[in-house]
Amino acid sequence: MPLLQYPYSLLLVNGALTPYVQAQNSPSSEPIRENHAISIWMPSASIPLPNAESPRPCLLKSARTIVFVLNTLGYFDFKDQTIKWVNEQLQQPGQGTSDVTMGVIIYLMTWEIARGNLTEVTHHMRGLQRMIDLRGGIPSARHFDWKLQFIDLLVAVMTSSEPRLHFQSRSPEPASPDDPSIGSQQVPDSPLWGTTPLSLVLANSPFCGECIKVLQVMRDLVTIRQSGRHDSLPLPSFGLLRHSSLPSLLKIILLTAIIFHRAFSEPPVSFAAPVNHDVIEQICRELEDEANDETWVRYPGILLWIVLTAGAAASFREERAFFTMFLMKVGTSAVWWGPDKARLALLRFLWIKRRSEGLEARPGVAD
Repeated sequence: MPLLQYPYSLLLVNGALTPYVQAQNSPSSEPIRENHAISIWMPSASIPLPNAESPRPCLLKSARTIVFVLNTLGYFDFKDQTIKWVNEQLQQPGQGTSDVTMGVIIYLMTWEIARGNLTEVTHHMRGLQRMIDLRGGIPSARHFDWKLQFIDLLVAVMTSSEPRLHFQSRSPEPASPDDPSIGSQQVPDSPLWGTTPLSLVLANSPFCGECIKVLQVMRDLVTIRQSGRHDSLPLPSFGLLRHSSLPSLLKIILLTAIIFHRAFSEPPVSFAAPVNHDVIEQICRELEDEANDETWVRYPGILLWIVLTAGAAASFREERAFFTMFLMKVGTSAVWWGPDKARLALLRFLWIKRRSEGLEARPGVAD
């Protein structure tokens, strides 16, 4: 029986591992692949330039695909063998804190985050922190610091805890390369980042006027609550969702705003509250549609806001795997459109999530 390999696979050195599952009964319509690829989570691997013309990886074509993979015997065998491999490296002088060992741990963590196995993920994150300390601190990992920052921030968001690693801000990032598949520079602005009015930022964009108004209200809501004020804001036009002919982009923005807005109500409604379950299912169906993929590449900040919100709301549901994989894709790509901007957006969302759960964030966490 041929094997179906799901990207990104893991080909490192002798004895490296990669998850394989039987192609039979797979929900994916992707053709069988037999070639290997180095995981982007490996320190030596380059994060691909965002390309609006590239097809989606099969893991993001259907929410059922990643759930299928995570429940196969092939995945659990991969996990078991990976842990054994890591433990062997930890016993060898010079290998326990190597780039390769750290990359393998991060790679396994991405799958376990998708599974919602936050207890193990937290242990792995503690281990990574210890390995970095043994290597001499953050400077020893400068060549893959955004991957470390992002996985740390992602674990913090998923567990509503503080990040463990502390990086200095980077110098301003260069503009995205002048690539015809990207067009103009990617736009990081969203309800979670930016101060320029979105009516200016999103002028002549695929987002309609109503989309822009909703996004601006969500940003204003964050700004007001962070300042300690409780001003009331006009409620977005959620009634528009009753129209069957609603454009897909507007529908996704409105659905995400419903969950996000509830987190700021008094008392706050946590993202994972059952009242959000129906909305999660609808967002998932809309994001499975690839019609808006070029927009997501050009406006990664807005996509980050969407998948952060939906992923937090799906914490105890199968859709979590799909949203977190989407989150990893847009999050890693921030190396091109602004790691510092993505970091601030993630920290701001962490503050919002902790607030909705009745937790008190440390001063400065959302700065």
